Amino acid sequence: MAAGLMTGAAAAYLLFCPDRARADAAAGLRLCAGLLIPALLPYFVLSGLVIRSGFGPGRGGVTVMERLFHQPAAAMTPWLLGMTGGYPLGAGAAADLRRAGRLTRRQAQSCLAFSACCGPAFLVGVAGPMLGGSAAGLVLYLVHIVSAVLTGVILRPPKDGPTSRDAPAPPTTPPFPQAFVESVAAAASSLLTVCASVTCFTILGGAVQSLFSDSEPLRLLVSGLMELTNGCAAVARSGLSWQGKFTAVSAAAAWGGLSVAMQTAAVFRETDLRLGPYLRAKALHSLLAAALSVPAGLLLRPAVAVMAQEPVIVALSPWPWVLFSAAMVFLIFLQIPSGNSVKHGV
Repeated sequence: MAAGLMTGAAAAYLLFCPDRARADAAAGLRLCAGLLIPALLPYFVLSGLVIRSGFGPGRGGVTVMERLFHQPAAAMTPWLLGMTGGYPLGAGAAADLRRAGRLTRRQAQSCLAFSACCGPAFLVGVAGPMLGGSAAGLVLYLVHIVSAVLTGVILRPPKDGPTSRDAPAPPTTPPFPQAFVESVAAAASSLLTVCASVTCFTILGGAVQSLFSDSEPLRLLVSGLMELTNGCAAVARSGLSWQGKFTAVSAAAAWGGLSVAMQTAAVFRETDLRLGPYLRAKALHSLLAAALSVPAGLLLRPAVAVMAQEPVIVALSPWPWVLFSAAMVFLIFLQIPSGNSVKHGV
């Protein structure tokens, strides 16, 4: 019943507002071509190569992943890729590890709580300027990462033993040329899904903004719940105080939006991972980010009032973030010892 009503409403909107729908679709495609594809494509390929090549730290000692999240060392890969590449790379890497048999279902589902993150390219390069400058974006990114770690710690599974030996050993890795071709093909498929989802939600967001144009709080809430970029832009243009904008953008970035949730559901294909626990984890992440943003925003103390301006999406060079990501992914090979080692037997 609900699906039928929503489908009918969408058909009516396309029938009676075709010009607005076409304009929103064009805006969504420009967003994909100018920001998402150049920013995400290198990370998708890199993620696939890391997973298919079987890279990861050794299993001899207790790692940071085991101490913080009760996860095997392999879970460091989606965590680092999520922190540096953003949505939906962390979730995609966790799903790849699950498909490869390197994480159990419980481990992969829990991994999503801290690896599904908004990347620095968006927070520093897009959201920060909406709030007055890159400094605001850097603080947003720090709040985002801290709240993601807290979410992972709160939702971590109980520790039943040495986590590094919980998951089965990785299968035989394919030759590099095969791994590269498979990674590029999977990246293209994932990007097509991401861009289609963003474009559809841009059209839907335009319809929602028209529907709730007389109620700014409701319009901001619905826009933030649905799609991240347009939701943050709506907040930046609103009449909220700077602190209110900072907190709202932080909460929206941690939530990610239903558009990101649909992208995440797409990367779950051929796995037994579920969207419900992911959404609950993102809701907790959003609440924690909003709470931490209040003192962080007060400490930032902008010298002058920041006037909301019309955000402009420009082509974003991904290479600074690719280099940063490569350095972070190098940490996958490293194991941080605790001074104790896991011994087999009695």
